[in-house]
Amino acid sequence: MGRMHSRGKGISSSALPYKRTPPSWLKTAASDVEEMIMKAAKKGQMPSQIGVVLRDQHGIPLVKSVTGSKILRILKAHGLAPEIPEDLYFLIKKAVAIRKHLERNRKDKDSKFRLILVESRIHRLARYYKRTKKLPPTWKKGISSSAIPYKRTPPSWVKTAAADVEEMIMKAAKKGQMPSQIGVVLRDQHGIPLVKSVTGSKILRILKAHGLAPEIPEDLYFLIKKAVAIRKHLERNRKDKDSKFRLILVESRIHRLARYYKRTKKLPPTWKYESTTASTLVA
Repeated sequence: MGRMHSRGKGISSSALPYKRTPPSWLKTAASDVEEMIMKAAKKGQMPSQIGVVLRDQHGIPLVKSVTGSKILRILKAHGLAPEIPEDLYFLIKKAVAIRKHLERNRKDKDSKFRLILVESRIHRLARYYKRTKKLPPTWKKGISSSAIPYKRTPPSWVKTAAADVEEMIMKAAKKGQMPSQIGVVLRDQHGIPLVKSVTGSKILRILKAHGLAPEIPEDLYFLIKKAVAIRKHLERNRKDKDSKFRLILVESRIHRLARYYKRTKKLPPTWKYESTTASTLVA
C-alpha cells in the first residue's frame, strides 16, 4: 500500500505538511486536482497511490489544502470510491500472494505463520469495518482467498456482449458445472472478472431464469460430496479415527445448512439428508 506521509519510519519517511494552506508555488486549481484524482481512480489506482502521484509528479503536498476535501471523499462524491477499504484490500492481496507461494513451497513454515497473522488481521479489520458500516454485515473473505474486483464497471479489455456471456453460462451449466466453477472458467479462460458487471445479474440468477439452477444449493452439495468421499474412505479404513471425527463435523454442518435452507425456502420442508442415500444426491 502506498504511504502518503509518515513520522519518519515509513517507506516514504516524509512528514505531513505543517501548514494547512496551499503552498505559494502551487498554481493548480481545485477543479483540475479533482479531475486528476478521477482520472487516476478510473485507471484503478487506490487513494494513497493517487496521493503519492499528486505529491511527487504534480507538487501537491496535501489535496485537502487545495480542494477542501480528502481524496477518498472526492471519490465518494463521484461514485468512484473503492468498495473494500484500502488497507483491507491490500491485506487480502498479501494473503493471496502468500497462498500462491505456499502452493509452490509447502514446507515453508515461516510463510504459514505469516499467513495466519495476515488473515487474523483481515478478520479483525473486517469486524471493525462491519461495525462502522463501511462493509455490509454479510461481507466475508472467500475460502479461495481471492479479492473481489475493485471496480463494478466492466474492464476496458472485456469486449464480450452480455448475451454471449449468458450463452457461455448456460452451456457450462448443461455440462454439469456449478455456478462457482462457471465463474472461475469465465474469469480464467475468457477474462471476465465479474459476470454481474457485464450482464447485470449474478450467475445463479441467470441460471434460475433459464431453469438451469442446481436443485441443491452449491455449498450444501459440496459438503454432501465430501461426506460421501469420507464414508467411502472409512469403508476401506475402518480404524481411521481422525476421519470418523471429520465425518461427524461435516455431517453436522450439512444438517445446520439444511435447516437454514428450509427456513429460507431454498429447500422443500420435506428434504432430508440421509447417509445411506447421500451418494445418489451427488451422483
